[in-house]
Amino acid sequence: MGYSNTLECDLILAQALTSATPETSSTQKVKLINIGNTRDLNRIPDTTVNYYIELADSEIDGVLNQMYFTPFSKCAHGEWLLDEDLNPTGLTDSGGIDTSGNPISTPTKTIVVDSSCNLLPGDEILLHDDLTGLEEHQIIASIVDQNTFTTEDYIEGTFSVENNVRVIRIRFPPPLNQISARIAASFIYDKYFAAQANPNMSEYGKEMRKIADGQLNDILNGKTLIDCARRRGDFFGNPYLNSSYTHQKPYDGYNTSDRDKSNPK
Repeated sequence: MGYSNTLECDLILAQALTSATPETSSTQKVKLINIGNTRDLNRIPDTTVNYYIELADSEIDGVLNQMYFTPFSKCAHGEWLLDEDLNPTGLTDSGGIDTSGNPISTPTKTIVVDSSCNLLPGDEILLHDDLTGLEEHQIIASIVDQNTFTTEDYIEGTFSVENNVRVIRIRFPPPLNQISARIAASFIYDKYFAAQANPNMSEYGKEMRKIADGQLNDILNGKTLIDCARRRGDFFGNPYLNSSYTHQKPYDGYNTSDRDKSNPK
């Protein structure tokens, strides 16, 4: 799994590389909102998108490996408390008892928390029971209201509110995901669209790389710190002693006043 995914790249790709043609049947009706917003899988398959995501992640790791140990890992980014029990036993249509006389429960996909603010479909969450240590990973499918969301798969475990169950979102440290998605989308756009134009590079791809380079430069100059990442130490000091963490300071004539990444033309 890369720092971004195919869905994030699809949302960034311009409409010139999308299609409204349905993939299942030529007679299937297409929703108006999907016109120009669906990637043409025959032209740009998922394998191609994943390859360019790999290239984008390689660039990110190569630029930042002097400051941080790479590759980066996912970490907790937001925490909510469970507000209703999940899969409690004895609440089924059959009376909650199986053929052997044991209580059973019906799996659910609906989770109610104290507040679903800042949660979005596609987010990876971890259900953690502080009392029993039970954990379960899920992916958010949809947001129902301000306190409720659904998951893609049925929740298998039994979680009780009394056990102080936490709903923890797991993701790569920001802004790595959008940097990866913008770089990958810019490469895809240049390959499939600008190759047929003159000059042989799209303004859209250049703009996406410009935004991504600006975010990388913010990290290199210490304006943006990467959460949950292990810093590389200085020659004679602990990197965590500095509140604003930037490039190392080698004593071999390296120009430390200019920490921006190179921008090949």
